[in-house]
Amino acid sequence: MQITPNLLEIPELVGTIESDELPFTCISILKEHSESDMTYKMFSRQSLSDTLLDQIFSIRSETIRINWGAYPHYHAPEKFAPFMLDDGHLYYVNAFENAASTMETGAVAAENIARLILSRLSSQQPLRMYGFKTNTLDSSPEHREL
Repeated sequence: MQITPNLLEIPELVGTIESDELPFTCISILKEHSESDMTYKMFSRQSLSDTLLDQIFSIRSETIRINWGAYPHYHAPEKFAPFMLDDGHLYYVNAFENAASTMETGAVAAENIARLILSRLSSQQPLRMYGFKTNTLDSSPEHREL
């Protein structure tokens, strides 16, 4: 006898530990169309078979598979592109994107590039003059460009 759980008993998110023995890492509700019709989003390291999906979901009307490449494998030590691509004014904001590609790290990198530009343009002026807080003394010659 197959037991069908009440829809209220099914969690909105199921996350797992990182293991080769598990077929997926995450299942979550992407959109609820009605009380009994939902779109789910799943993450897995390999493509999931229709047989496995039929075991997980009691009803499936459509399956769309997208390979996002969301789980890259990195090998240490890694070489990163430089932030300054020339001696002039060509900067690469995403120099460490292959290590941590998120909007937050992109924002931090952009702020650091802005600080670098300010420092290079006004090597005589302390960063404090532009409203930036620094952890080092402005007169320190070490890492002035950071």
